[in-house]
Amino acid sequence: MDRLCRLCLALAGMLLLLPSARAVDPALDWRTLTTAHFEVHFAAGQERLAREAAGRAEAIHDRLSSDLGWLPGSRTQLVLTDESDLANGWATPFPFNRSQLYLVPPDAVDGLEDYGDWLSLLIAHEYTHVLHLDKAEGVPWALRYGLGRHPLLFPNVFQPTWMTEGIATWVETDVARGTGRGQSAYYEMLMRMEVVDGIKPFDQVSMSGIRSWPAGTVPYLYGVHFFQFLERRFGRGAIRQLVEEYSDNLIPFLLQSNFRSVLGWDSPTLWPAFERYLWTRYDPQIAAARSTGIRTGERITEHGYRTDAPRVGADGRLYYLRSDSLQRPAIVVREPDGHTRELVEVHPYARLAVPHEAAGLLLVQPELCESRYLYYDLYRVDPDTGGTRRLTHCGRYHFAQWAPDGTRIAAVRIAADRSELVMLDDEGEALETLWRGAPGVVLSHLTWTPDGHHLIAALFRPGSGWDLERFDLKTRQWRAITDDPIIETEPVVGPEGRYLYYSSAHGGIYNLRRRNLRTGETVTLTNVLGGAFAPAPAADGSLYYRGYTAGGFDIFHLRNPLQAGVPASNAPPLPAPESASGNAGDAPVTDYNPWGSLLPRWWMPTLYATEDVLQLGGYTTGQDALGVHQYLLAADYEFEHELLGGGFSYAYDGRYRLSLQRWHSFDYADDDLDELESIRRHDQAELVASFPLVRLDYLLAAHLGIGWSWEEDVERPAGGPAERPEEDGILGLAVTWDDTVSPSRAISPLDGRTLRVAAETSEALESDFSGEVYSLDWQEFIGLWGKHVLALRIAGGWGTEWPRPFELGGSAPAQEGPLGSSFLFNRRAYPLRGYPTGLAELTGRRMQLGSAEWRFPIATVERAITTPFVGVHRLHGRVFADTGAAWTFGNEPDGYQTGAGTELYADLNALYIINLRVGLGYAYGFDEGGEHRVYLSLATPLF
Repeated sequence: MDRLCRLCLALAGMLLLLPSARAVDPALDWRTLTTAHFEVHFAAGQERLAREAAGRAEAIHDRLSSDLGWLPGSRTQLVLTDESDLANGWATPFPFNRSQLYLVPPDAVDGLEDYGDWLSLLIAHEYTHVLHLDKAEGVPWALRYGLGRHPLLFPNVFQPTWMTEGIATWVETDVARGTGRGQSAYYEMLMRMEVVDGIKPFDQVSMSGIRSWPAGTVPYLYGVHFFQFLERRFGRGAIRQLVEEYSDNLIPFLLQSNFRSVLGWDSPTLWPAFERYLWTRYDPQIAAARSTGIRTGERITEHGYRTDAPRVGADGRLYYLRSDSLQRPAIVVREPDGHTRELVEVHPYARLAVPHEAAGLLLVQPELCESRYLYYDLYRVDPDTGGTRRLTHCGRYHFAQWAPDGTRIAAVRIAADRSELVMLDDEGEALETLWRGAPGVVLSHLTWTPDGHHLIAALFRPGSGWDLERFDLKTRQWRAITDDPIIETEPVVGPEGRYLYYSSAHGGIYNLRRRNLRTGETVTLTNVLGGAFAPAPAADGSLYYRGYTAGGFDIFHLRNPLQAGVPASNAPPLPAPESASGNAGDAPVTDYNPWGSLLPRWWMPTLYATEDVLQLGGYTTGQDALGVHQYLLAADYEFEHELLGGGFSYAYDGRYRLSLQRWHSFDYADDDLDELESIRRHDQAELVASFPLVRLDYLLAAHLGIGWSWEEDVERPAGGPAERPEEDGILGLAVTWDDTVSPSRAISPLDGRTLRVAAETSEALESDFSGEVYSLDWQEFIGLWGKHVLALRIAGGWGTEWPRPFELGGSAPAQEGPLGSSFLFNRRAYPLRGYPTGLAELTGRRMQLGSAEWRFPIATVERAITTPFVGVHRLHGRVFADTGAAWTFGNEPDGYQTGAGTELYADLNALYIINLRVGLGYAYGFDEGGEHRVYLSLATPLF
């Protein structure tokens, strides 16, 4: 097998070893419901939801398959899971059409709140992806008959993310029913402020993974608006024609020619017209808001991005959540004198309750339960020291508030599509369930009345949308406070107890309102261009809130909210969203069987040919519908010398991997491949088991591995003595730790450390090597200022008897021998920049290595050339010094070799969807064997 094929197999094998974020829990009792066009997989206890999903999916299929002109060749696999408290879903056409749907519905205003029926909207969005990405015409469709579902034969995958997400978000939107992001007041807020600040250019929007706000929302936001523009300017037929034309592209990424062919314009003409459409759409909103006088508070933070949850204590302290994508999210406290300090770091998507004078702060944040389930839990935070104590474990409490006396906690528990109101004691123990909602009813954002007799909350009810309601703790009944299809949310009872503050989308812009709980008189307190959320009334009569600007969310302070308040006007609202129906009541249910989806769906041919060698082969990969079983299968045959090779890798749940491999290396006398010197056979077998303990802020794992390899000469066409066979067997145990913090806007981990400790023996299996090896690799990241980071590394290895030796040198480590591809065991090669690999003085059975790097930002660019599409996300650099030694005898080396240099990195986006980190480095070794070295590196940018 040639080196290119071996590289493909190695990469695929490493992917099989990684834990699968998309695999569901295999320990659950999984069932399958089959309809004409879907197989719906669900855990025991969720059959009602599975039948509802199947019925909605079939109705959506009938509509969308006609609209998009495509009928998949086999059933789409729908996986329903309740393993996350964050509303989401995803879809892929590889290796078959598959979509995973998270059952918990949206519970807050974040873009998904206008859903009408969660399953219907989610399936419409994800099934649009399935049909759009699966669709192929012409040559790509014909080639699938020979190569199967080869990844390169899905033309619609190879276009900007804003095109694929845009069409799906456009399909999910129903303006008449008031559902979907394309008509929501939240998405209108995002785009309205983009218009005010300046529309992003075509090349920036087309780059995958931009960090500039609104960051990950950009593809959805710009995409849905672009398709709405196309519909208005060219008609719905043009959208279908765009999909048709792109679906027969054998050469991918031909976006501009597709635009010209269908619309008569390319992006330099189309994008300015799109900008004019946005101005025409949003200028009336902007003008209307300005004409009545902007009423906004003083901006008191400059974090932007997802800053959230202002809460005011009785002592006048302001608490809020900082989430700026530059550092770890945290609770920040602002003293009455204006001084601010970080109180405690928290997890992403955290929520903060109103502080209680005696009981302190309640924090609600997601955490991994049993290393797999992402569920919300409650924490108690000391408002002075930041000391945090976890109250619940796997509780799924999305919202919580202290009772007025501080002895009880009212909490909202959401599991699948059912909400519950639960009363807890002050230690988080459940006392009783006060109320359990009907399917689809969502409870959120609780607040107490000061007398402790009532709770007020925002509730979503199918068919009517989001309203505010009051819960009587004595009668256990809800009574409406507001009753219209406009979203009202985030209620808070003021400290005086008479007024209810909340955020309302009346008029199409989220503003703050105050309602007299006795008379019902309502006043609108703000009139903003962006949006106003999360009111936090203070005892002095002022009001803090979360306000939206073009850079994201920040905290604002309205010192006299009633000075400019005006009576609320209730303009005629949109029609109430309709509740969906559809139930696959008679569809058969069977136990889940992975074998049908495990069959190979595609293959990749391989060829290696020289004057002396002709090797043909191929490989394929596959998995089951749940993502639990994954495999790679390869085979090749060399005809001139009749050599058979191949490989098989299998991973279960991303935690256990078996790999078997035979390949042949063909060594030539020179780079021209004119004279074949030898053919060597390599056999390898590996088994690795990982036992992780995963939390959102760390990963601790133990790994057990066993591996064996054998290599020997098969032929030496050029003559000469044969190299001796080599056998290696190793048994290893490793422990790894990772608590690094890598915010999306950072160039490197900003904080934390990684640690690998391994013990390996060559005595458990037959081996030409002997003894044990103990190794440690510690990397520490220290944030300096801004995005600047000091990265330190200490590594050491100690071998007894005669193990496979350590080698220092080069700019990147190589993996050799059995278990090398796991990156956990048999790691013998370590970079020492400024020195070549293979130096005798840097080879031995013992090793020490140290490194220090200053990592610094240079520029955030986010611009691209469009033909061919190549963009630069950002530029950053490193200045480093390495020192190390390898030796064989004694307890310490005779000396150390040291090198230093600098590296320049560019995080690139190529062809819309491929993100790469390209590096150019220079290093100089100061000691024996050192030299001037210039090198290039290519990697996926993990940070």
